[in-house]
Amino acid sequence: MSNSIRPASFWSFINSFATRGLSFAFFIPLTRKLGPAPLGVMAMAIAVGVFLDAVIDLGLSDQFVRHQDAKDQKFFSTVFWAQVIAAGVLGLAIALLAPLAAHAMHEPGLVLALRAVALASFVTAIGLSPVSWLRRGLEYRAIAIRNVSATFLGGVVGIYLAWNGFGLLAVLSLHVINAITGTIVAVLSAGWRPSLVFSLSSLKQVGGIAANTFFTRVLEAGVSRLDQIAVGAFFGASALGMYSLAVRLYDILFQLLCMPVASVMLPYLSVYQSKTAELRRRFLDVVQVVSLSAPPIFMLAALHASWLIGTVFGPQWLGAGPYLRIVLGMGVVQAFTFTHTVIFAASGKTSVNLGVALLSTVLWAVFLPLLPTYGVIFAAVLWAMRAAIGVPIQMFFLKNVLDMQLREYVRSLTPMFIALAGMAVVSFFIFIVGERAKINPFAVHIVSVLAGGGVFITIAVGLSSKVKDIWMGIFDTLKGQAS
Repeated sequence: MSNSIRPASFWSFINSFATRGLSFAFFIPLTRKLGPAPLGVMAMAIAVGVFLDAVIDLGLSDQFVRHQDAKDQKFFSTVFWAQVIAAGVLGLAIALLAPLAAHAMHEPGLVLALRAVALASFVTAIGLSPVSWLRRGLEYRAIAIRNVSATFLGGVVGIYLAWNGFGLLAVLSLHVINAITGTIVAVLSAGWRPSLVFSLSSLKQVGGIAANTFFTRVLEAGVSRLDQIAVGAFFGASALGMYSLAVRLYDILFQLLCMPVASVMLPYLSVYQSKTAELRRRFLDVVQVVSLSAPPIFMLAALHASWLIGTVFGPQWLGAGPYLRIVLGMGVVQAFTFTHTVIFAASGKTSVNLGVALLSTVLWAVFLPLLPTYGVIFAAVLWAMRAAIGVPIQMFFLKNVLDMQLREYVRSLTPMFIALAGMAVVSFFIFIVGERAKINPFAVHIVSVLAGGGVFITIAVGLSSKVKDIWMGIFDTLKGQAS
C-alpha cells in the first residue's frame, strides 16, 4: 500500500479499534445488567433503523466521495438536502406507525424504541455529507475523534441509566446521544457547509451508479436484519436477545477489523478505475494483507465461542454459543471477501453488488417460512448461507472487471490458507492435551489463543512481504505521530 494512504489507514484503524473497543466495553455491563429481553426489543428497533439508514443514504455518500470536482458545491449540497429530506419524511412515517408495529410484535416497548431510532437516523442524516467530505479528503483523524467522542458519551449515559433502573430507556438513550454527538463533531470537523441549492440535474449525473448502490444496500440491510425481526416475531424478545448477541459480536469484529480497510479502499482504488492493470495489482495486494489480518481472529473467536460468552457475558447468555459459532465461522470468509464489493463500487460496477443482494433476498424468501419449524439455529444457518452464496458470483465478475486470472487471486490467498491450517492444528492439539491432562479450562483457552495466534503470525510474516511492509508502515506512522 502506498505511503500516501498510510496515515489514512492508520487513523481508520485507530478509529475502528477505539470506537468498537469502547462500544464493546459498554456493551458488556449492559448485557449483564439488562439481560436478553430489553436487548431483544432494541434489536428489533435497530433492525428497522439499519434499513432506514440504508434508504436515507440514497446511495449518494459513495458518490460524494468519488466526485472528481471538489468545487462542485451544487452537487454536494444537493446530496446533503436529498438525504436530510428523505430522513425527515421516513422518520416521521416510522414514528406514526410505531404503535401498529408494537401491537403486531406484542412488544409495547417497541413504540418508544422505534421512535428513538427514527430520531437518531434523522440526526445521523445531517452528518452524512460532512463525514463524506472528510472521507474524500482522507481526513480519518477527524473521523476517529468524531466516532470515539460519540461512542464514549453515549456509553456513559447508557451505563448510568442502566444502573439506575431505566432498563430499555438506557440503551435507547445510548443510541440517540451517540447519533447527536457524532453529527455535531462531524459538522464542526469538516468545515463544509451546504448551500441553499437543490439540483436534480446534478443527481442525474450519478443516478445509475447511485441507484445500484441504493438498492444493493437497502436489500442487504433488509435481508441482514430480517432474521432478527423474524426471530423476534416467532420466538419472542428473549430468544432474539440471545441471537442478536451473536450477530452483534460478529458485527463488532467485522466493523473493527474490516470496515477501516473498506473505507480507505474506496477512495484509494477509485483513482485507478480507468487503469485495469494497476487496479488489479493494488486490489490483490490489499486482499492479501486483509486475508492475513482479520480471518484468524474470526477463527479463534469461533473456536472459543462458548468460553467467550460464558466468561465475558455470564452464564445467562450461554444459549447464544451455537449461533455465535456459525456466524463467526462464516465470518472467516467474509473477513476478506468484503473487498469484492468495494472493488465493484470503486470501478463503477455497482450492478454486481445489486445482483448478489437480489439473490440473497430470493434465498431468504424461499427458506424463511421454515424458521418456525427448525428454530432459531436455522436463522443462523440462513445467515451464513446468505453470505456464502454471493462469493462464487463475485469471483466470476472479478475476473472480467479486473481482467484477472483465478490463479492470481488464489495465489494472493495462499499464505492465509497455510497460516489458518497451522493455527487450527495447534489449537486443536492444545484442546486435546488439555482435556486429557485435565488442565484448568481457562488456562487451556488462553494457551490455545496465544499459541494459535503466534503460529499464524509467524507463518504470515514468513510468507508475505506485504505484511512486513504494512507493519513497517504502521511503525513509521507511529513515529511520525509521536514527533
